[in-house]
Amino acid sequence: MNSAYYKTGLTGGTENDLDGISVYNLADGDIAAVFNSNIARFYVLDIDSGETADDITIIEPATDPGDVRWIEQISTREQVGVFAHLTAAADTTVTTASTYYAIEGTFNNSISEYFTAVEGPPPGIQADYPTTQYYKIEWATSLQSEDATRTCTVGIAKNGTTPETCSLISALLKTADEPVALCGCCVLELEKDDVVTLVLTSSSDGDVITVNNFQTNVKAFF
Repeated sequence: MNSAYYKTGLTGGTENDLDGISVYNLADGDIAAVFNSNIARFYVLDIDSGETADDITIIEPATDPGDVRWIEQISTREQVGVFAHLTAAADTTVTTASTYYAIEGTFNNSISEYFTAVEGPPPGIQADYPTTQYYKIEWATSLQSEDATRTCTVGIAKNGTTPETCSLISALLKTADEPVALCGCCVLELEKDDVVTLVLTSSSDGDVITVNNFQTNVKAFF
């Protein structure tokens, strides 16, 4: 039978800290709850993890840790996700029709937890949480084409620019330079270091699509 522990600190090596529990008293699958500064975190012990400790999501015992790590459980943590938005309108050129390109422009990703902006190529947001997890990705945009009668498709790609089929939404840009609103949602499984990229394509070679604004929200699904 596995043991359960209650602590009030994460690191420090004291009897009140998670990293203060002796590895010689632990077994694979032990669980722990840490209540500190009105935040509750829950962990499961992995005796052969060997992951690099970061003192929050991965806790290494203070003495003789070896590969033993406490791994925080995402299912009990609500603040995992990111909100990003395009700071100014930007053009994306579709050099080859039906080929997907990362949406150009500067994105603000300041509201985030366990996600980091990466420059690429392709640019995107990188998942930093150590546990593989499903995420719900919602997005909304206003865009336009400099040419009339163009079909534009927007989607979400993982680790490249090939979009996930579940994320694709298309619209006919019937009139040149007339903004059209689009929104979409998909659920993707992301593991640590996966990069999510916003992509689009159009129906003719050389189309220039102006993205006036773009907001996206990524959050843990289950």
